[in-house]
Amino acid sequence: MAPVIIFAIAAAIVALWVVVEYNELTQPLDPGSRARLLVNIPKGAPAGRIGAILAKRGIIRSRDAFIFAIRIEGGDKPLKPGVYELSPAMSPKQVAQTIEAGRVSMDTVTFPEGWTLAQMADLLQHRGMTDRAQFLDIARHGGRTFTAPHGFVAPDDNLEGYLFPDTYRFGQHSEPRMIISEMLANFEDRVVRLHPQVSDWRDRMIVASLVEREARVPSDRPLIAGVIDNRLRIGMRLQIDATVQYCLPEHKARLMYSDLKVDSPYNTYKHKGLPPTPICCPGIPSIEAALAPTASTYLFYVSGPGDKHIFTHTMAEHDAERKKLEAVGYRSAQ
Repeated sequence: MAPVIIFAIAAAIVALWVVVEYNELTQPLDPGSRARLLVNIPKGAPAGRIGAILAKRGIIRSRDAFIFAIRIEGGDKPLKPGVYELSPAMSPKQVAQTIEAGRVSMDTVTFPEGWTLAQMADLLQHRGMTDRAQFLDIARHGGRTFTAPHGFVAPDDNLEGYLFPDTYRFGQHSEPRMIISEMLANFEDRVVRLHPQVSDWRDRMIVASLVEREARVPSDRPLIAGVIDNRLRIGMRLQIDATVQYCLPEHKARLMYSDLKVDSPYNTYKHKGLPPTPICCPGIPSIEAALAPTASTYLFYVSGPGDKHIFTHTMAEHDAERKKLEAVGYRSAQ
């Protein structure tokens, strides 16, 4: 057989092998599959390790298929960690693009009105969405490093009060700064932009957080905000139990007199004026109450049956209402 013919046959075999190998490396493992698998890509994992994980989970044929896909894409884009929803119906290239773009699997999480940063951090870690310690460190000390989309910057480095309580969608192992940025942007959109007349949010958000923790029925919120403002105006201590609860190591069902002596700038039984920051992240009703408190001459309130507060003008009236409640067996919280 002539050398030319032998060479041609060999070249054809090589070409066929290249085509087969290329198809093996670029085509989906199972084009008709409807399976959707959650795959955790570790932080800092190189392409080879990620390829091995994907092959072991049955997403792609082999480790080499992923490495080949990365090289086709240029190979210079970072591979972002997280939990991804992937399918054997995806080509290695599609899988690589998904991981390079960081399109992680998303899940919903809801933060109720009145939760603290610590409670939010606990839930985020429990759901595997971010690291609790990192989230709290940034949220409590890095507040003014964030600028919301329309320019809002929190008045303090502590973002307690400014991460809006709402339902969000976050991925597994999300960066804390990404979560904080989204929540702060939501506060700007839902609160700040609707009240352009407010030039300084610090005091109003602190009052809103106190109202959030104190009020139990909607109609009481503006009245409680008014009482707080009245006390501030005359230099009277706020003496709000919720501020003491905030600085205690653990929440108590009922405060003792010894608790009221805790040494903290948040203890409004010991210190005049507002606490240094909000004591929780309030919702819209409490924020609205703080922005438009009911004008009155009330200086006191006590919680009664049905969680409704009774408002009074003097300490004598306040004590009389407390005695009435105790006489019928009701033990008020205030």
